[in-house]
Amino acid sequence: MSLTHERIEGLAPDQASLAAARKLLKTPSWPTLAQGDGLIWGECQGSGATPYRVVVSEDDVGYKCTCPSRKFPCKHTLALMWMRVDRSTSFVSATVPDWVKDWLSRRRGSSTPGNQVQRGVANFVAQAARACRTIAQRLVDAKASGLAGRLDALPSRLFTLPGPARPSAALRELGQVHLISQAYRRASQLPELLAADARQAVGWSVTRDALLNDSEALRAAAKWRVFAVLSEAQPDRLRRVETWLCRENDGNPACAVLIDFVPNSTGAAAGGYLVGDEIDAELTFYRSSVPLRAQITKLNRGAEQSRRPFTSPMEGLGTSYANYEQALARLPWLGTMPLTFRSASVRRHGEQLYLHDEQSELSLPLDPSLATHALPLAALDRIDGIGLWNGYEFTMAWAETRIGRWLRS
Repeated sequence: MSLTHERIEGLAPDQASLAAARKLLKTPSWPTLAQGDGLIWGECQGSGATPYRVVVSEDDVGYKCTCPSRKFPCKHTLALMWMRVDRSTSFVSATVPDWVKDWLSRRRGSSTPGNQVQRGVANFVAQAARACRTIAQRLVDAKASGLAGRLDALPSRLFTLPGPARPSAALRELGQVHLISQAYRRASQLPELLAADARQAVGWSVTRDALLNDSEALRAAAKWRVFAVLSEAQPDRLRRVETWLCRENDGNPACAVLIDFVPNSTGAAAGGYLVGDEIDAELTFYRSSVPLRAQITKLNRGAEQSRRPFTSPMEGLGTSYANYEQALARLPWLGTMPLTFRSASVRRHGEQLYLHDEQSELSLPLDPSLATHALPLAALDRIDGIGLWNGYEFTMAWAETRIGRWLRS
């Protein structure tokens, strides 16, 4: 894939980056400009004492820059490509330096998307762990930690699904990664909230102080009930802990999730909340087309464990699923979303359990890990409750039944 002006303009995250790159098209800014083995690299003098190191692969336009910019490609990368296309600046033929070799070694071993299609998605599924790890390393180099995290989590997600469902799931997940990257590049053309979603999905972080100081951020004061606490170990030796809340009165947003990252060595505990806790608090939500993630702004009363029945306003499964589809239309890479259900039942087909809604004739497959624990619910004619739907399977978290409360273990 040869570099052209059109290609560079297509890669640029916005016009401002192109304008900034244009200012760097001066030889004094680049004490080093070299080429070799299908690569170009250079050192660009910034405001600090140490120049930024930039490398670009001319074969597939892969790149890396050591600058702290949250735009990719950054202005230094764009300028290096631009000078190569213009041919107005000489690139000295040289031996590839160690820092370029290090970057290159971490890129080898994975196929390009085009080759992947030729080899088949089934082949990708079989080698998902290695392929995703290699691509994730590239994304980390490109300062896209959010996308890297998605790919790192993909293999384990695929292997929780039945074998026949894995290829289509892989296509869907890889398609979402592509969609996010394209949305990020066109963020300036998107609605404000969707652009914020794209930036956060790529890896832009919003500090707690920045969130709480955002006067336009959505806030909701209510009494909340903890209905699920999920914990997952990540490749970066951190544990992601999600505390899911549902408000106990009418209002929007109806649900929220608090996300903490703690060292694996500390175990699953983070915020200290347990399923069944009641919290009287004001939450501030991160900007999103589908606001779910939030931080506690003001805690009016600490968590208190309660055995009261789940009293949050609950819709039938059919209505909840229709709301999910509407949310998915607003945010195409939407991950997990809470769904409530009323007068539903658990049904079994072979080894698979389903949550069934008679009125809408909708059935959602339950998380296979719940099979043994949830099987006794199949003997009941109706249950009310709430759970989490990820687009593939439903993790039932809480159910009220005529014989008492059922909780996900």
